[in-house]
Amino acid sequence: MKFYLLVAGLVMSLLLLSVSVLYTFTDDAAQMADSINRLEAQLLNNEWGQAESTAGEISGAWEQHKQWWPVFIDHQEIDNIDMTLARTVKFVENKARAQAIAELAVLKVLLKHVPEKERVNLKNVLLVTPPQLRPSKTTTASDLADAYERTAVVLLLLVRPCVC
Repeated sequence: MKFYLLVAGLVMSLLLLSVSVLYTFTDDAAQMADSINRLEAQLLNNEWGQAESTAGEISGAWEQHKQWWPVFIDHQEIDNIDMTLARTVKFVENKARAQAIAELAVLKVLLKHVPEKERVNLKNVLLVTPPQLRPSKTTTASDLADAYERTAVVLLLLVRPCVC
């Protein structure tokens, strides 16, 4: 009985942590999206001084967020956001409005993608294929079927009641 209580407590703790992290990701991304929209409006109105200031604020906010985001998400996501933000800041500094707006659009998509990717749903849980099993030129249909069969067996083992 103690074992079941321990497992239930652990599962509840992990669920609470997951919900908390997802909420924080969503909130951080929304705040940055608001700043990005403000920067975009400033660029469209040729308010270059304010745009440079807003770009600096976005960079500062991102530096704070990126301190703990890598603990929970793929580092490639962090690198993509870093590179896009660096290009955006340089475009704003050089008053290249079209390029800056294009990079801001990419930045919005990248920031929106993080909470969506981390959200727990059936698509993320059941349809994820490990990188080594993703289809390639040499992967056959039977290879993928075997991989999904092994995944189903693992899931069944995880949810099957423990007979102790």
